[in-house]
Amino acid sequence: MKMIGKAMAATIAAGALLVGALALGGVALASPAQRPTAPSSEKPGPPPLLAGAVHGDGTWTYVGGSTRTFSGDFGLITSVGDGSITVRRRDGQDATAPTTDATCVRLDGRPASLADLNPGQPALVLQENGSSVAVRA
Repeated sequence: MKMIGKAMAATIAAGALLVGALALGGVALASPAQRPTAPSSEKPGPPPLLAGAVHGDGTWTYVGGSTRTFSGDFGLITSVGDGSITVRRRDGQDATAPTTDATCVRLDGRPASLADLNPGQPALVLQENGSSVAVRA
């Protein structure tokens, strides 16, 4: 029973990681110098959600019983184009994901295309079944 509880906790944490990354996008991926800070008259808040995260896996189960499994990688874009995108994670690993016309791309929270992305930009690449579902830079 303890093993099932630990597995459920890990799955919930991975799901929260992916949802939080999609929701926060640029803030979670920004370098410390780029993260928004509170005005000097306010107390600084807690550190941004997901600070230091480099990879997450999660399986979502829907009301009807169907499931979807996603993986997400955070890093700096090293290459984009020719049907794929590669990010180098902070742990030194490269993550390459195939892209299609259906890949949802956002740059600073706004709709964009892969051609708008450049090496060196921080990004989250979300994959399902070995293909990019979303890229947030």
